[in-house]
Amino acid sequence: ALAFANHAELLRYLQANLRGNETILFKASQSLVFDGFIQHLLADPEDIKKLPRREIFWDGYRKERGL
Repeated sequence: ALAFANHAELLRYLQANLRGNETILFKASQSLVFDGFIQHLLADPEDIKKLPRREIFWDGYRKERGL
């Protein structure tokens, strides 16, 4: 298992180590706003609309946390 101090560290690791076509399961508390993180990994930006919590409130919540 791997552990990361923050979303940015995890994102750098994944972008450097993913080869493409992997399937990854993320399990996290809703308070971590992982959907904001995951949108940076999607190959097709159109898939962002399939993620949960796309309402205006959550946009602000993600922005406050640098996502």
